[in-house]
Amino acid sequence: MFEKVYLETVKRILKECRYYQSIESLFEIDLWSFLPPEGGPYRQELSAFVSARKGALLHSPEAVKAARYFQAAGEEAGKDYIEKGLIRNFLALYSTIGQISEETMKAYKMLQAETMDSWKQAREEKDFFRFAPYLDRVFTLKKKMALEMNPDREPFETLVSVTDPGVSLKEVKRQFGVMAEGLRALRGRIEASAIQIQEDILDRPQEPERMAKFARGLCMEMGYKPSRGAFNDRVIHAFSSFVGPKDSRISAYRSGAISLIFTYLHEAGHAIYAGSGNSQVDEAGLWGGLEGGVHESMSRFYENMMGRSRGFWKYVYPRFQKEFLDFAQVPFEDFYRAIHKVKPSARRISSDEVTYNLHILVRFELEREWFAGNLKVKDMWDAWNEKYRFYLGVEPQDDREGILQDMHWAGDYIGYFQSYALGNLYDGQILERMLKDIPDFEQKMEQGEFSTVKEWLAEKIGQYGRSMDEPSLMAQATGSSLDARPFLRYVEKKYGEIYQLV
Repeated sequence: MFEKVYLETVKRILKECRYYQSIESLFEIDLWSFLPPEGGPYRQELSAFVSARKGALLHSPEAVKAARYFQAAGEEAGKDYIEKGLIRNFLALYSTIGQISEETMKAYKMLQAETMDSWKQAREEKDFFRFAPYLDRVFTLKKKMALEMNPDREPFETLVSVTDPGVSLKEVKRQFGVMAEGLRALRGRIEASAIQIQEDILDRPQEPERMAKFARGLCMEMGYKPSRGAFNDRVIHAFSSFVGPKDSRISAYRSGAISLIFTYLHEAGHAIYAGSGNSQVDEAGLWGGLEGGVHESMSRFYENMMGRSRGFWKYVYPRFQKEFLDFAQVPFEDFYRAIHKVKPSARRISSDEVTYNLHILVRFELEREWFAGNLKVKDMWDAWNEKYRFYLGVEPQDDREGILQDMHWAGDYIGYFQSYALGNLYDGQILERMLKDIPDFEQKMEQGEFSTVKEWLAEKIGQYGRSMDEPSLMAQATGSSLDARPFLRYVEKKYGEIYQLV
């Protein structure tokens, strides 16, 4: 009887929390796209108000009673995966934002618009030290929030657990070590290869609107439905927003470069996954998918496993050549090899599959070192450049290409970067498992038959929404726990063939 009463409390609180989260998603689109500079102060007040109302739900006496009951009941609570998911999500919110004081949350929210505006100006001026005071303030407040959530735990570990619940920071570090060793070794073999790839054939920028239209068309072919979202090209850095169970919006920047196609496919992967919950998941408010590594695995699966596959481009390239005549005389093999050129660069979002995760390690390590008290914000510029020299053998030309290239630290994505690399590792595991069920994966890509893969991903991962935690969902989908080796096998096979490695 008590469980039923408390479960109704959980359902009510989570439903209202989702309403506030949807409003915050709309705020996010506004903050990064349309917010005028003079509108910032009121916008911050509004954001703080909504955040306070959401937090109040978790501070209420009813919430405290329900949390204590389900904490004591443990895994026995809930009769099915939906009820267990509701309880798990409620306890996760209660133990995180539910423990943050209203004063601390308000201070953080009041700082956000100002911080984003500072980052945009600093990026425009290529001057990290203009942004550094704001970065110091948001990192400091984020650390305070983490300690309020759990004063007995390392702050960075708490922040990682908020983004990737259930994932052990110790295991992340271990698997990242395996990953880094394998990728650096592969990069060395590629650099020693005699194979030369003409990457300059890609340096043929097109009219941005035409490139965006082509990329959006591919997103829709692969399963993104405009009836469940919208496109926006007013941002500096691409992202997706999940406003409702069947409302996932894609924001991207304007560019005539081929890389824009991969950006759109990445965001389409997020959006398709977010809207693939089953009816029970949607009704319970557990829609949107798991943030962090699982969401990034879905986005990068569409971007890389599908969107960079040979079969995909066999299907797409003839149309691409007709649309962009600058490529009409470029042979398929030359184009395919060019988009897989392994070349360490200073920019994360345009990096290749072999070096991408090394970019993530730079950011992950900087965050970890700051929260451990081993690095100050004023020293992050030097540390960033030093790590780029170590992991990638390059140095940014300026701060816009370097430490100011990502919006994450200005946009409340602190303790998030590990999710990108986790997503890649999960993709290696997902692809190995998928090929047992869909051995003609490449052939389906070449025929433009994407529905089988989309449905497999929905059945194994997407339909469950937020009802399971990350390790449980990925273990169920792939048959194994977090493991860097399948991803290393994937890149070694693919790039071994391209570079003819022995």
